Amino acid sequence: MASYLSIIKLDITDIKKILNNWNKTCNLLEKVFRMKLNFNFKNKFIEIISPYNIKYNLYMSLKKYFKSLCYGFSVEESSLLIFYESFSIKTLLINSNNKKKLYFTKSLMLGNHGILKRSLENKTNTKIIINQKYIHIIGTNKNINILMLIL
Repeated sequence: MASYLSIIKLDITDIKKILNNWNKTCNLLEKVFRMKLNFNFKNKFIEIISPYNIKYNLYMSLKKYFKSLCYGFSVEESSLLIFYESFSIKTLLINSNNKKKLYFTKSLMLGNHGILKRSLENKTNTKIIINQKYIHIIGTNKNINILMLIL
């Protein structure tokens, strides 16, 4: 039986973040898609070995899946990007060179004990992660647009 190889290139910082969820990711893709994953540390990429030829849509969904893992989303939340075409990921840059202003913006977005962030997630059916200078959002395009209007 023929096997097909696809490659997803990664940055060094992405590799460290994906390693935390590597076993869950391998189990998910092996059970659902009958794919084998190999991590090539030397050349910084993931090899996907599949018994069938991977279509472009699935390949792009897998790229988004690994990128969302790098942003800090869990395997369960990231897997929505593979299984539902209506789900996407959006990244916003917090424009601020001033550290105090950046801290104020992040604390304003989080709210007291994360209450504001959780309420935004619940109202818009999205998942939000805030790290460093970026806000990462997973959800349907409609829900992400609603959240963007609120922000």
